[in-house]
Amino acid sequence: MVLHDLPTGAMAHLERFLDRAGAAGARFRQDFPPACVPIRGGEIALPINDYVSSIEESV
Repeated sequence: MVLHDLPTGAMAHLERFLDRAGAAGARFRQDFPPACVPIRGGEIALPINDYVSSIEESV
């Protein structure tokens, strides 16, 4: 699961979510294989075309 910090108000519930997920046995990690991280340090490191659309495609 990936959590994004979009301005929806959901982050106000993050601590509760993390506590409940941990209690249910979830494990949290950030050491993803490089092939799974197309953007590193704000720089595009791998192709991202499959993950994004152009403005023209979204209207």
